[in-house]
Amino acid sequence: MSHIEDRWWKDVPDPTTKSGKRREKKTGYGKGMRYRVRWIGPGGTEESESFPDGHKRAAENFQKEIDLSLLAGTYVHHRIGEMLFSEHIDEWLKGRSADPVSRDKVKGSVSKHIVPFFVKKYATVAAACTEAGVKDWLAWLSRRGLELSYQAQLYVMLTSIMEAATRARMVPENPCKSKSITPPRPTQSKIIPWPPERAHAIWTHLPPRQRIAVALGAGCGLRIGEISGVSPSDFRRRERVLDVQRQVRWVPGGGVVFSPPKGGKSRVVPVGKAVFDEIDEYMENFEPTVVTLPWRTKDGRPERVEVLMVRRSGLPYYNKAFEASGWHSAFNRAGLVKRLKVDGPHALRHLYASTLLEQGVSINDLAEYLGHHNASVTLKYYAHMMPSSHHRARGAADVVLKTVQSGRPVDLDDDAEAT
Repeated sequence: MSHIEDRWWKDVPDPTTKSGKRREKKTGYGKGMRYRVRWIGPGGTEESESFPDGHKRAAENFQKEIDLSLLAGTYVHHRIGEMLFSEHIDEWLKGRSADPVSRDKVKGSVSKHIVPFFVKKYATVAAACTEAGVKDWLAWLSRRGLELSYQAQLYVMLTSIMEAATRARMVPENPCKSKSITPPRPTQSKIIPWPPERAHAIWTHLPPRQRIAVALGAGCGLRIGEISGVSPSDFRRRERVLDVQRQVRWVPGGGVVFSPPKGGKSRVVPVGKAVFDEIDEYMENFEPTVVTLPWRTKDGRPERVEVLMVRRSGLPYYNKAFEASGWHSAFNRAGLVKRLKVDGPHALRHLYASTLLEQGVSINDLAEYLGHHNASVTLKYYAHMMPSSHHRARGAADVVLKTVQSGRPVDLDDDAEAT
C-alpha cells in the first residue's frame, strides 16, 4: 500500500536512545515540498504526490483515500483525469475502424456533435465524464433537432469514448452506463418492401445501362456498391452462385476505390435462371469493361477488374453517381413520387429479403446471403416479413375455448374437420 516520506528529516541509528534512533536533517532540508505520499499503482508503476511543510494531515488524508481506492478497485490516477478531453478523443479516434470511409464518418460526427459541447463546457476528461455532463449533452442534442436514430448513434460513440477513459483509469466509472440516464431510443420503423408493380415501373424506366442493377439488387440482394463492383467472372454458372467479394466506394478526400463488401465479409449467393438470363441479355448490349482502381484506399495497390456495369464513359458507378445518373429520374418518368429514405437503391435489397422469406428461406440462410454478421441483425430488420402463423393461431385459440366449453380435450385437427 502507500506510505508517507518525510523529505526533510530521516531516522538514523542512535544506541544512546530507547528507540535506538534519532532524527537527522536531510541534505535538502527546508527546500521544496516536505511530505511525499508514495504508492504502487495498478499498472505496477510507482506514483507519488507531494505536500508542503505544515500539511502532514492533508498528506495522511490523501494516503487514506489512495489506499481505500486501491483496495476497492476504484483507483483513478489523481492527475491523469486532468487530461484535456479533446486530446483523449484524438487518442480514441486512432483506434477506430481501419476502413477510411467509416473512420471519416465517425470523426465527422464526433467533431460536429460531441467535441463542440464537451470541450467548451467541460475541458478535462474528469470534468466531462460525469452524469451531469452526459445529461446536459443529451439536452443539447435534443435542442439541435437531431433525429433520435442519429442521437442513439452518437450516444454509442460517447459511451465508447468514456469507456476508454474508464479503462485508462482516468475516471472511476462510465457515466453513460448509469441507470439514472436513459439513452436515446428511436422507434424502429418497419421496412415495407416495394410491391411488384413499383419495382417493375422503376426497372422499365431506368436507363438501359443501369437496368441490370434491378436484377442484381432484387435477384441477389446486393448493395449498390457491390452491384457496381460485380464482374462476370464472379459468377460460377455450374454451381449457379455468385461470389460477392468487392464493392466500389467513394473515399474521403475524393476518389473511387475497390474494397471488400461491407464489414469486410465476402459471401456466396445463389443465382436463379432469370438472373442469368438478364445478365446474358445485358452483356449482348453492353460489354463488360476492365476498370483499374486502388484497393481500399487512394494509395492502395492497383486492382484490375472486368466490371459488368459501368458508366458510358467507362468509369465505374458508386452510390451517389448511380442515383444521380438515372435512379432519381426513373421515378419522374414512371410518374412516381420518390420518398426520402425509402426509395433508394437499397429498396431492391429489401424486396429480395421479403421475397425469400415469403418463399420459406430460413432466416439463417438469408443472413448469409445478405452478408449480415449474424441472424439477429437480419431478424431486427426483417422479422415482421416472415410468413405469418395467424391462421394456425386462430385455430388454436378456438380449440382452447371449445375445450373449456365442452369440458373435454379437443384436437386441432378434429376441430378443423368438424368445421
